Amino acid sequence: CRKLISNMNASGYRPEQVDTIFLTHLHLDHVCGLSDAEGKALFPNATVYVPQGEADYWLDPAKEASAPANAREYFAIARNALSAYKAAGHLKTFVPPASPVPEVQTAYAIGHTPGSTVYRFASQGTAINFIGDLIHAPAVQFPHPEVSIRFDVDPKKAISSRAQEFNALAKDGEWMAAAHLPFPGIGHITAWQQGYSWNPVNYGPHQLAA
Repeated sequence: CRKLISNMNASGYRPEQVDTIFLTHLHLDHVCGLSDAEGKALFPNATVYVPQGEADYWLDPAKEASAPANAREYFAIARNALSAYKAAGHLKTFVPPASPVPEVQTAYAIGHTPGSTVYRFASQGTAINFIGDLIHAPAVQFPHPEVSIRFDVDPKKAISSRAQEFNALAKDGEWMAAAHLPFPGIGHITAWQQGYSWNPVNYGPHQLAA
C-alpha cells in the first residue's frame, strides 16, 4: 500500500488524474492505499465503488461489534480508509451483476469475503477479468483449486467461486489479473490435469526496432 503513489508517479501518472476506483473487497491490503495516515483521500477526484455485500459487512457497526476481538481492527481499517470518500460523497455502492459504470461488468465471487466481486473490462474484442483474491498461492491453487486459505470467511463458497471463475476463464481464453500473483499478475489460465496452469504475460525492457 505504501508504494502505490510512488509507483504511479514513476509510471507517469498522478493520483489527481484518477477519477474511478473499483474495489473487489475491503481487506486492508486492498484499501489502505486510498488514504494517508491522517485519513486524507489520496485520490481526491476519484469515486470509489464498493460491492454492496462488502459495505454491508465491513462498514456495519453491529457486525464490527459482534466480530472476534482480534478481527475488529480490520473493520476499523476499512472504515477509516473510506471515510474521506464517504464524507465527500465519493463512495458509491452497487449490487452485482449491476454495472457501476456502463463499460464494466461485475459478478459476485463470494467466499473470501461476503461480497468479493470480479470486474470484467472489454474493449475491441479483448477482455480482462480482475478477480481480486480468488487465488493466493498459485503454486498450490492452480493445480488444486479446491484448496482454501484461512483468510477465507467461507471456504466452501470461496472454492466454488474459484472453480466457476477458473472454468470460465480457461474456456473463454480471456485475460485474468489477480492481486496475489507474482508481478505482473496478468495472464491466461488453461485446463491442465485436474486443475489449471498459469501462463503469465511476458514482460521486460523491450526496445522497438527502428
